[in-house]
Amino acid sequence: MTQPPPVPPTKKSGPKWLRILTGVVAIVVLVITGLTWFGHQLVVGNKYAATTKETVDYSGNSTKEDAKALGEELKKIGYFDNNKEKDVLLHRDQSGTVISFVVNATAWTDEEMLNAFKTVGDTLATDLNLHQLKLRLIDDHLNTKKEIAIN
Repeated sequence: MTQPPPVPPTKKSGPKWLRILTGVVAIVVLVITGLTWFGHQLVVGNKYAATTKETVDYSGNSTKEDAKALGEELKKIGYFDNNKEKDVLLHRDQSGTVISFVVNATAWTDEEMLNAFKTVGDTLATDLNLHQLKLRLIDDHLNTKKEIAIN
């Protein structure tokens, strides 16, 4: 009985520096992805579905109950009407409350729109008993374009 020929060792493909570089790039991509997700979670936080199309994202010291109360108030005043997707961000900390509205590119330069948001802010501050309230008009990338101090 003859023995099978020995199996030659497998040769690793590519130069060693290329394998190391590939590994480093993979690690960097994973770290950046993780940091991006974590950063997004810090800004947006948790989601409360006020309707099937509209959400209140809450973070900081805000609670689900705060998000629900805001969502109900936005439905009551007609901002949330379940016609198209809308996101509102709610953030509370020791300096006060910030409610951010994701709006189109013309909203922060339209005086009529700014007055309408000021009225919304006044209503929210009164009905939800919010102190040190600021409204922010933000773009799709969550960049603040206009801030309106309410009280």
